[in-house]
Amino acid sequence: MENFAQKTPGIQLFKLMENPTRWDAVIVSIRSNQNREDVQTEMQFLQDCGVFEATSLSVVADPCDDVGSAGSALNALLSTAERLCAERGLSVLKESLLESSKVLILLLGASKEFLPLGAAFLRSLKVDECPWIVPDYPIVHSIRNVNELAASCDYGVWICGTDALWKTASANKLTLKSDEIAAFCFKGSSQQTSTHGIYELDGEDVVRSLHYRCYSSEDSPSVVLALLYFPPSLSTRFLSLHSVYPISRSTYYGVDSGSLRLKLSLFFDVIMSTCLPESEFVSTHLVTNKSDSNLNLLEQSRREIWKRFHHCQCRAYCVSLVQYEYLGELQRLSNVVTEQEVIVNLQNLILSRISTMILNDAQDCSTSLLKTLMAINSNFVEFKIDILGKLESWCAQSVPHCSRALMMTAEYLAMLAHGRGGLRSGPAANPAFTGVFKSIRMNPEGNHVHELFRIVKEKWLRNETEMIRAARHLEAAAQIYIQHSVEEICQKYFIAIPEKVQNVIPESVAVEAAARVDLFGGWLDTPPITLYARPSAVVNMAVLVDGRKPISCRIRRGIVNGITIKSGETLILLSSSYDIYEFHNKPGHPGALVSACLVCVGIPNSPEDDLIETLESKFNTASLEIECTSRLPHGSGLGTSSILAAAIIKTLGLSSGYRYSEKSICHAVLMVEQLLTTGGGWQDQVGCLYPGIKKGFISETDGSVEVERIDVTESFEKEINRRMMLIYTGKTRLAKNLLQEAIRGWYSGGPIRKVIATLETNVCHFVNSLKEGRMPCELIEVYYRAKKVLATGCEPEIVTSLISQLKRANLIETAWLAGAGGGGFLYVWAKNGIEVKQMQTFVSRYGTEEMTVHTVTVDDSPIIESIS
Repeated sequence: MENFAQKTPGIQLFKLMENPTRWDAVIVSIRSNQNREDVQTEMQFLQDCGVFEATSLSVVADPCDDVGSAGSALNALLSTAERLCAERGLSVLKESLLESSKVLILLLGASKEFLPLGAAFLRSLKVDECPWIVPDYPIVHSIRNVNELAASCDYGVWICGTDALWKTASANKLTLKSDEIAAFCFKGSSQQTSTHGIYELDGEDVVRSLHYRCYSSEDSPSVVLALLYFPPSLSTRFLSLHSVYPISRSTYYGVDSGSLRLKLSLFFDVIMSTCLPESEFVSTHLVTNKSDSNLNLLEQSRREIWKRFHHCQCRAYCVSLVQYEYLGELQRLSNVVTEQEVIVNLQNLILSRISTMILNDAQDCSTSLLKTLMAINSNFVEFKIDILGKLESWCAQSVPHCSRALMMTAEYLAMLAHGRGGLRSGPAANPAFTGVFKSIRMNPEGNHVHELFRIVKEKWLRNETEMIRAARHLEAAAQIYIQHSVEEICQKYFIAIPEKVQNVIPESVAVEAAARVDLFGGWLDTPPITLYARPSAVVNMAVLVDGRKPISCRIRRGIVNGITIKSGETLILLSSSYDIYEFHNKPGHPGALVSACLVCVGIPNSPEDDLIETLESKFNTASLEIECTSRLPHGSGLGTSSILAAAIIKTLGLSSGYRYSEKSICHAVLMVEQLLTTGGGWQDQVGCLYPGIKKGFISETDGSVEVERIDVTESFEKEINRRMMLIYTGKTRLAKNLLQEAIRGWYSGGPIRKVIATLETNVCHFVNSLKEGRMPCELIEVYYRAKKVLATGCEPEIVTSLISQLKRANLIETAWLAGAGGGGFLYVWAKNGIEVKQMQTFVSRYGTEEMTVHTVTVDDSPIIESIS
């Protein structure tokens, strides 16, 4: 993929979002004279904002003054280990518990009059925004740095000082050894050696010595960063020192046993033990102010430390930095900023940005913004605001384009539930909301949102379950406004079936349609994304499956008055207009799709219309039979429902003597998706209505769906027919749930908007590759990765395994799930020379019983009709 990106100017690739580092425990070790409650509040605020994820957060004070960095770290680790043991029902300290724990210890520096919590919480009005939104404290950068470096480690103890502000140049992917202490450094300047420590390293970056405030002859000395990693085996060894005299004097164990303090340095009293012979280590006193002044106690302690660590190595890892500033020696600040100024400034900034997001559709991340607002409310009660009231006000200001405000309110309620109220996706037709939903549908321009919020506030905020149910209904209200925007466009290009177009009405009409294969850009056609994406374009192709058009619709005159729907073994009689309107917005009902198509073409115009009169006026009959057939399994991912809707609408038009254009049908089906409340887009019907390979896109001039044929050579088309295959996975999926998740992510901004932007950018590159006669597998990989970001969990484990096996067997270049993913068909682009039989043999041997292999043929006549 990288090679292709280098060869193709302007190509944009994206990186999958990685799971953030999750800690079993985060401990802040503070000086004995620092305010524990203030530090706890600040750290809880940062955690609530999303700066770090931890099962446990605690603040541990040093047992007495001046125990040094090693004493602080050991005391904090001891307190944490005891807490972890107690939480797991143990009555004694079990040091081995650390072998399955991931722990971060943050060491706060000394307080000053203008820095009551140390340099870690140096206040300013600047804001840090990656990806959270918090005050730009140095400790935030420290946590980010450790999160990044610790991402590849499952367990162990990380100890980080917070007196320096340092920022990494890029992601530092490190492989740390399980039997070594890891130290970290950066290539500094000779001037920095006069105020910092430097590592002396051998050719393999193993620490051989440590020097402090001394001259270095090196041009780029390895300057010490206050960060160490102890892997599980060595973290338990470090913890064991708490019970060894005189080292115990630096922990609360020693103080509670009547011993005075002991000052020990992580670097000069622990790391140096890995570098020197015992006698030299014990007797060498490099920096008098870093270790204890009682040389007898210090030497005893060093002997015990040396016994445990002299067989270990400490390896230094050089980190690339863009900024480094040591703050521990700050003497004064020119402008002291108060806590109130920091919080109020942050709060006002977020409120302004949310307003801009909603009213001007600005790019921003609502999740981060809401998290910080909620964190201010819960941690700084004197600055608490009514977030729900603010959202209601913005929603009212943005009618009828208030879907984003409603989606953000739904997100806020879901966040208030803290994952305890159930799943975000679920039913949303509670009688408490149906009245206001009806009002919105009848008059989208009216200001009905106050009534909607009144219902939520009065009865739906009492517990987490109600909050999630309310969130679903707010999303349903947002969907009504989205439908309104889409229908406004569709109605420009589609009309209902007129009355008595011809005197002679056909007895029977049948339409057969091809399936579609989405090659690139899926999701860009989905409302509301399609209304804003630039370009909103999808590349797909019409295909035969196993040499046949898999979808068909037949309409003929019937015997029983009304409309009879036949689908497989299912028979449904719609005897009145009310029946049609009753089913048309219930996608789970077997008659829903046909009913939505009937409403779309004006059969009937309202629930009160006489259905028999309507049929007589448009079809010269009181009875119609509509038979729908699909040879594809449910949830195939090949666009079955939308393609069937296209076939139904085309057949209805022809049955009345009226011929719809492809463009009209395309917009009609888009409207059907809105009526059904499934919210689908336009790419499926483009796939079946227009021949071969093409790019569908939204015109920037009038907002309509347009299509551009992509002409390929005959030899390349034959190659596609030969190398592209379908594997039915045996897994069905519900596209609506995946679609809802993608739309939530798009509205919330952040990473998903960046993924969408990547698809927008690469559509043209994909088209150009096809025109050159090459299937761009590297871009298909980009597309599939995008699908997996947009709809988390859309690739079942069995499919992941199958793709991996196919690649290992050298049978395929690439593979990607059809449509929204989650199941259905898997597209594969086979290696040159691989035949269908080889693929069938492999899948039957290594796949599941339900898996089958099918051929694909580009269809240049994708929709055919027969009239009698």
